[in-house]
Amino acid sequence: AIEVLTTMWVTAPTERISGRGRPRLGLLTAALSAGLTYRSVVAYSVPPVHSARRHPRPTLLPSSPDDGGDTGGYGYLSHLDYLQLDIPYYPPDYHSSFALPFYVDILGCGIDPRKARNVEQMIDGGEGKGEGECDGTFWANCGASQFHLPDSNGGAAQVLPGSVGLLYESLGPLMERLGALDSVTVDFEWAAGTDVHTGRKHVRLVDPYGNIFYCRETAPNTSPCPFADHPVLTADSEKHSAAFPRLAGRFGSTADCLGISYVEVRCPRGQAENIANFYRVAMGAAAAAVEDSEGGAVAVVAVGDVGDDGRPAQSLLFREDDAEAPVYDGHHVALYVGDCQEDFDNVFRNCEQAGIVWVNRRFSDNAKDIGGARRWKQFRFKDIINLATGEVIMELEHVIKSVEHIGFPGYRTDTTVEAVEDVVAEKISDLS
Repeated sequence: AIEVLTTMWVTAPTERISGRGRPRLGLLTAALSAGLTYRSVVAYSVPPVHSARRHPRPTLLPSSPDDGGDTGGYGYLSHLDYLQLDIPYYPPDYHSSFALPFYVDILGCGIDPRKARNVEQMIDGGEGKGEGECDGTFWANCGASQFHLPDSNGGAAQVLPGSVGLLYESLGPLMERLGALDSVTVDFEWAAGTDVHTGRKHVRLVDPYGNIFYCRETAPNTSPCPFADHPVLTADSEKHSAAFPRLAGRFGSTADCLGISYVEVRCPRGQAENIANFYRVAMGAAAAAVEDSEGGAVAVVAVGDVGDDGRPAQSLLFREDDAEAPVYDGHHVALYVGDCQEDFDNVFRNCEQAGIVWVNRRFSDNAKDIGGARRWKQFRFKDIINLATGEVIMELEHVIKSVEHIGFPGYRTDTTVEAVEDVVAEKISDLS
């Protein structure tokens, strides 16, 4: 079902600017070919909600569609940057730790050199944590996306109530790595399968905490990601080998995971259309509620360009489910919006008018107003709401970033690699 949902997008009306399709805020009427007819927020029928918590009913948000006039900017989700999951770090022997063997040795992600000191701490059992640049966070990079994996500091691991889709040029190397495992010491589950709708193969992995990953090969004729890859530690780099010799020698092989294709979470029954409408209006995203192969509803939110073949580059998926939702544990996603500061400002104002801008005291960014958002180049919200009533549908923390953020990977060019090496040499504040 996931495979069908992420490959059946009907192209939204767009303006082509510098060769990139940018859905116009307030003009989106996109739906999936298997989906439901788009309805504006003004005419929206409101199903029962599952939470008594309520924000003030938004009255200033733009509704869609409009008369085609200029909305004063754009505000679409341009890139899914990372998923953050807190996990325990420091067992007596790092070889039995979860993070490095699973994300690097198995999934084929790369160690971000900007957090290599923290990885050395993992190997040393946590010695020096909190000193200097050591903040206890490991970044596992896959193409232009990342997993941010902070130490849970003795707490329980965070678990995404859904799944993550990962892309590979070929599943062959992943299958070889899995086949070489000692079945006695493996502390996660995996199985190979084939999608019944498309015939494409996948590998399903479940980590020790219950996080689910679906690994697939890229679809034929898929356009390359327009964003530059995040840097990864390699044995071929003299700088990396000199600064982190044991890491470069042990984990410096070429990473083969190309990126995150989607993040899926479960949502309350009857709320897929409200969630799609939230992203359409507040984020300016191409989004629609569709019926999956089993008759259930899924909100599909396009992230990045919607190609001529109708496929979004990445997706957020919200699948309706009757099971009681687990207590939200703080896992979160980070997304870039638009391709200029104006895009970012527009989305912040939408979220501010909806009453959902939020500050997570765990982190240093304190973006409560437009001034703070511009200073930090990012802001946060946690509540996904019914725009017609202000009632909270579900919680999922979002870090919404401007393309002017220092962590933005940049667009893929001939000089990208050299530019990234220069950035890696500098200290970058951890705003995750």
